[in-house]
Amino acid sequence: MTLQSKTSLIAGALLCAVLWPRPMFAQQTSAARPVPPVTPATHAARATPQGFSVVLVVGDLQASAGDDDVPPAARRALADMKDFLPYKSYKLVDAAWIVGTSHAVSRLRGPEDRDYELEITTTDPRVGRITSTGQSAAAATPGDRRVSVMFSLRDAGSANQSTDAAGSAGDASLASLRRQLGTLQNDYTDARAKYSGPHPEVQRLAHEIEAVQAKIEAQERQVERRVAAQARAGNRPVINTSFSMDVGETVVVGTSRLSGNSKALIALLTAVPQKSSAR
Repeated sequence: MTLQSKTSLIAGALLCAVLWPRPMFAQQTSAARPVPPVTPATHAARATPQGFSVVLVVGDLQASAGDDDVPPAARRALADMKDFLPYKSYKLVDAAWIVGTSHAVSRLRGPEDRDYELEITTTDPRVGRITSTGQSAAAATPGDRRVSVMFSLRDAGSANQSTDAAGSAGDASLASLRRQLGTLQNDYTDARAKYSGPHPEVQRLAHEIEAVQAKIEAQERQVERRVAAQARAGNRPVINTSFSMDVGETVVVGTSRLSGNSKALIALLTAVPQKSSAR
C-alpha cells in the first residue's frame, strides 16, 4: 500500500468518527431528567400564606398558674420576647383563624367579656410598586417568603354608630379594591413569566395595577381620617401597627395595658404556610 493510500484511509476513518451518530442511550438519559422551570408564579405560590392565626392573651406582672392554655407557637414567641416584656405569666383569652391574605375583619372576645374588632390587611412586598413602564420596584426573588401586614385591634364596644356605618361602607369598598389588586398582581406575575420583554399585555396590567393602587391609597387616607375621628370620639384602636413577617412565623404584634391593674392585653399573629409548603 502506498503512502498516499494510507493517508486517504486514515482521513476517511477520522471523518466517519466525527459524523457517526451519537449513541441513543445518551440522548435518552438526557431526556429522562427534565428540570421543570421555576416561574415567578411558583415563587408567589410558595410565599403566600394559607391564612392567619390570631391569639389574644393577658400578660400579668404577677406570676400565676394557668398559662398552659397558650398555644405552643404563641408561647415560643412570648419566650423570645422575655427580655422586652415584663410579664411573668400569660393566660389565653381568645383565638381566631382567618383564611386568605388580602383583607379581613373579625371579632374577638377579650377579658371581662369585652368585644374587640380585628382588621388585617396584607400585601405582597415581592411584587412591589408597579409603574407605568411595567417594571416592579421590588421583583420577586426565589425563597422570599415575607408578607406585609397592617394590623388594627379596636374596642368594638365604644364605636359610634354613624361612624361605624360610614366605616363599614368604606371598608367594603377598600376590601373590594384590594381583592381586585390581588387578582391583577397575580395576572401580572403570570404575564411576566409567560412573555419576555415589554409585551402589550404586561403593559396593560401594569397600568391597571397603578390605577387601582392610586384608588387604594385614596381610600386608605380616608380610613386614616376615620380612625383619627374615632380616636377623638374615644374609639381609638387598642393596637394599631404595620410590619413585615415571614410565612410560618409567629410575632408579638403589640400590647395594651388594661386599666386599673397590672395586666396587659397582648396580640400575637401567625402567618400559616400553605399545606403543600409546610415543613
